[in-house]
Amino acid sequence: MSLSVKKYMQDNLALVSKLAETNTGDDFAIQVEQAATTIASIMLDGNKLYLCGVGASCCLAHYAESLFLIKCRFARPPLPALALDAGNIERQAQTLITANDALMCIMNEALPDNVSTALRAAAEAGAKVICLAGADNATLRGLCDTIIAVDSKDPLLISNIQITTLNIICAKVDDILFPV
Repeated sequence: MSLSVKKYMQDNLALVSKLAETNTGDDFAIQVEQAATTIASIMLDGNKLYLCGVGASCCLAHYAESLFLIKCRFARPPLPALALDAGNIERQAQTLITANDALMCIMNEALPDNVSTALRAAAEAGAKVICLAGADNATLRGLCDTIIAVDSKDPLLISNIQITTLNIICAKVDDILFPV
């Protein structure tokens, strides 16, 4: 392994360890639990989860959609989740999202204008807004009900943690909706 690969892996493990062991990790875990509880609640009430992101974050939105629609850890009925199209996020948000739905925005860098417009449209509709973001998330304050922030400015490290976070959220939603 080259030094750069080792360094990247070490940085990723250090960030995961930080989230798992520190007060920052406690805050992170609380936000993840809150997001899962919110999503389960809206689904129990017959409402939908919409997801969005731009670039690589759009791929994460589609990944999460598949976890909800197809399966996370075990076979179960599909859950109502839809990833919005990156080219039409704001229009779809304005048209589809209603009160009591939820919108999850995923970003690993600055807040794109079309995602900002979608956030505002969801909030104005009365939907719950959940954001997965990096350390630069000051622009999200006041726009989101829940912010799950990864304490990094490296988009690759942020995306790695967001994949794990999405897996945990989906697993927690399954636990709430389909207790064993």
